[in-house]
Amino acid sequence: MIKKIAIIAVSALLLGGCTLTDVFKTSDAAKDQKPVVATSTPAPTTSADISLEAIPAPATATDVDSLEKDINNTKVLEEDFSDLN
Repeated sequence: MIKKIAIIAVSALLLGGCTLTDVFKTSDAAKDQKPVVATSTPAPTTSADISLEAIPAPATATDVDSLEKDINNTKVLEEDFSDLN
């Protein structure tokens, strides 16, 4: 009976991909992280987009008239990608 249990235990270890050396290893998870390096963020552009600022802010009301007004005031602006490299 003990032979059968030993065979089952060894088979489970081999087929499970688990080795006894993994049980006694210490965790190095905290050591594997890269150090955090501070990066600078790009400065915001100083030129204001006049056409974007001309669009009125949406209302906070949820009635039908306010929603229709917000939809009718919505403008899709053309985007300028000429300054991208």
